[in-house]
Amino acid sequence: MMNRVWLHGGIALAALGSPAFAQQATGLYVSAGIGANWADSGDFDLTGTFLGREFASGSGTVDFDVGPVGVVAIGYDWGYLRTEAELGIRSNDISSVTRIPGLISPDNEGHQRTISAMANALLDFDVGPVTIYGGGGLGIANVELTFNDGVN
Repeated sequence: MMNRVWLHGGIALAALGSPAFAQQATGLYVSAGIGANWADSGDFDLTGTFLGREFASGSGTVDFDVGPVGVVAIGYDWGYLRTEAELGIRSNDISSVTRIPGLISPDNEGHQRTISAMANALLDFDVGPVTIYGGGGLGIANVELTFNDGVN
């Protein structure tokens, strides 16, 4: 009975190690990931205008809830170097916001959404059964902050 436990445990460990060897191939690849996104609080300045005349202005801070993140990438593995293009989207609901009379109420609902595009280069270093990688990239992002509630 004990030999079966060790045998099944060994098979399970071997199966866990197989994905590491799957990345050794060169060529085209696609990757994807999902996770959680913790957005920092942000400061903002607002001015309200009506018919070309300013009627309210102010500065404030907005805090966010934890939100989802999703990333997809397509790349090419050259052996020790990988190059890839990556698209990502992150979203967070507003948890609190500073009140600005005439513009924003403190119980305002809203969200922020970030859509990003990156070009990355990564170097792979095989250290025994583990691959360590490092690299960098250049990217651009469109960040949109939307308040759903009206004036208070």
